[in-house]
Amino acid sequence: MKKLFIVIAMALFSGATFAQQNVFAHKVRVGETLYSISQMYGVTVNDIKKENAGLTDNIMAGQSINVPQSPTGELHYTIQAGETLYSISKKFGVTSKVITDANPGLSATNFKSGTLIVIPRGVYSTADQRKQDIAAPKERTGCKLTHLVAKKETVYSISKLYNVTQADLIKANPVLKDSKLKKGMTLCIPYPQDERYYTPTDSEVFSEIAKQKGVKYDRIRVAVILPFSLDKRTSEGNKMTDLYKGFLLAVDSIKDSGANIDIYAYEEKGSDAASIQGILDNPEMKEMNLIVGPVRPEHIDAVAQFAHVNNIVNVIPTSTKVNAVNSHKTSFQVNSPQNYTNSFVYEKFLELNSGANVVFVNMSDKSDYADYLWGFKKYLESKNVSFVSMQYSAIENIAKHLKKGTRNIIIPSASSAAAFEQLVNEFNTLNLLDNFQLSLFGYPDWQTFSDNNEKMLDKYKCSYYTTFFSDEAKQRVANFNYRFRHNFKKAQIASCPKFGELGYDIGAFFVGGINNFGGGFMQNVDKVKYTSLQNPFNFVRKNNWSGFENTVVMFINYKGNDMIEIQRYE
Repeated sequence: MKKLFIVIAMALFSGATFAQQNVFAHKVRVGETLYSISQMYGVTVNDIKKENAGLTDNIMAGQSINVPQSPTGELHYTIQAGETLYSISKKFGVTSKVITDANPGLSATNFKSGTLIVIPRGVYSTADQRKQDIAAPKERTGCKLTHLVAKKETVYSISKLYNVTQADLIKANPVLKDSKLKKGMTLCIPYPQDERYYTPTDSEVFSEIAKQKGVKYDRIRVAVILPFSLDKRTSEGNKMTDLYKGFLLAVDSIKDSGANIDIYAYEEKGSDAASIQGILDNPEMKEMNLIVGPVRPEHIDAVAQFAHVNNIVNVIPTSTKVNAVNSHKTSFQVNSPQNYTNSFVYEKFLELNSGANVVFVNMSDKSDYADYLWGFKKYLESKNVSFVSMQYSAIENIAKHLKKGTRNIIIPSASSAAAFEQLVNEFNTLNLLDNFQLSLFGYPDWQTFSDNNEKMLDKYKCSYYTTFFSDEAKQRVANFNYRFRHNFKKAQIASCPKFGELGYDIGAFFVGGINNFGGGFMQNVDKVKYTSLQNPFNFVRKNNWSGFENTVVMFINYKGNDMIEIQRYE
């Protein structure tokens, strides 16, 4: 009989839900493409286009797109008006815990009609599990109210007065079993049968879930998996060693507050799956509360999956190209995906520079930003914004492309100091500032410029975008650099970004956050208070079942007179 019941339940599950929602809506986020959306939901680009007549590859943030269900992946379900967490769990034959575990971004705030969630396939809860569900109806115990017995009242009359049975009234007042009802007695009135059971509200359920997850740890265990290259010093190994040193300085500061923290460091070797699996097979790995790394793309998915299964916070510290956060709920991507950063920069640039005359200068240097520049021009075209593209070889004729009485923004194709020097030296020779309002818009690399080039950044009131910025004039940064040199007898490697500061920011934010919130860290990540040295964080889930992306982008603006303005967006 038990096997027959399960088969029937599975048939009802698959038939009813697919009939209701073969297609669901996805709202496009900044930086998303049809390909990235198809990867997120386990379907093809053509599958999506079939559900959206006339849809092209040129999609925009905020646009709503119909997505078909994946035949093999998790079921995506849109919450309907009037539904509760309990009613949905009943519909799919699972407990509310199954749903909230699969959708860690779900909360009482966003549990509403239109919200998209996932329902794990092949997961079924027993009748006893559903009965014990924290969202299931609960029996009210104790007294609904009390009653002072008056003259001539009987058990029968009082039970009728409050719509309870005589048996329930006597059960709530055991004294009545052995003695008669007397005037002046105080009776406990139980809840009537129609009020005996109540269903907790979604707010109560989510509050209880948060309470259960928010247990603090007596000891925090951290694994760091990085390519230190200890057997052969490399540029990558030196940077990762700096990252680890900065991380250790942050941990030491947290230990000073009384926290117990154990650090396990592992050498990330090779690029094959076997090399990383050897680390994950260590018995202590399942006991970790935090895994920092790895950095090599070939290893990231394996570690993200391991952390996902074992509910371990996993920080991806350097990569901008992985999609691990799409399907791994415990993953945190420190560097925003390049598509997101690029798209955000395009939009914010146009918002801040509406009406400006934009000139792209194709430098002789090979550009590391070819895709970024191609996308930039395509975005401006899509917004019907005119711009000029010219070769550096014709720079002496740039004046004919500039406009008087409006801002002229020059965007070079190369990010190097040499390319910048070439360009501003020509501008100086042509005395362009005498006749035009001129500035340059550039790249994160510009923050490494020497003092002389920085004077030119100031002279031409340049701006650049970045996701990290180290202001050495700040006392906190100076203090960190002193500690770093004092503890490790050498300064950080000169790089962009500075990996010692990146390590410190990761350690202070994640270890500090876990120390404060314990198992509730991911539910409270927006409450972690930390001012970064270099890498500001604002972690946001892409959806209710994904991991987290850092959405911070900054514009660094030279205002003249040695004044710098930092605009932070998230």
